[in-house]
Amino acid sequence: LPSEQTAHVFGSVYSLATNMFCGFMVPITSMPAMWQWLYWAAPLSWVLQALMSTQFYCKGESCPLTQIPGASHAVTVWDYVSTNFALHYERRWICVGILVGAHVIVQAATLLGLRFVCHLKR
Repeated sequence: LPSEQTAHVFGSVYSLATNMFCGFMVPITSMPAMWQWLYWAAPLSWVLQALMSTQFYCKGESCPLTQIPGASHAVTVWDYVSTNFALHYERRWICVGILVGAHVIVQAATLLGLRFVCHLKR
């Protein structure tokens, strides 16, 4: 039977998997190919893509530069972030749309669960 303890266990495993495979600690470019599907399934990865692409995007001569340890020349922050985290500025609205769709699906599942599932013992 479902219980509060079971929900805590599954919630912590879900949170661990989402945080581990969202692309922040381990970028998708460094993930083994067999684990990359978790990156695309994690809602937090879409949040990070949308936020990072809008915050770090820059074109022109006024872009901030960063020095990579071991590199001979400085690169723009956007070039570094987009290369290492596989970001595309053009996909920012796709990411937002996927997040809105995921929110609608979770809310619908919650409403259906509250309506049709009852664990009360009578």
